Amino acid sequence: MRGARDRGRVALYTGAGDGWTQVRGATDRVFTSRTTLYATDLTTGDIEQYDRGRGTWTRIGGPGATFAATDDHLYGVSPDHSGVFEYTGANGAWTEIGGPVAP
Repeated sequence: MRGARDRGRVALYTGAGDGWTQVRGATDRVFTSRTTLYATDLTTGDIEQYDRGRGTWTRIGGPGATFAATDDHLYGVSPDHSGVFEYTGANGAWTEIGGPVAP
């Protein structure tokens, strides 16, 4: 996975030579786990998840101050830093696991 410096595109490595496939146009931030690609929408700040099988992006949450992905989990800090949330894996469902967080 790589992103353009101008935030104009996100590409995934094809696994062959120097082959890359563009999977998204303009984006704000990109987060990756071992198996999953996430990005924030440049306009709304919403967090989206990429489905490699379908080649589509799905909104899984609203904007956040920041996000972090581990091998199996996605975490986000609320825009006002009042809480830390973990994505449950179901569209739009997040569980508060801590907070507040210093800006």
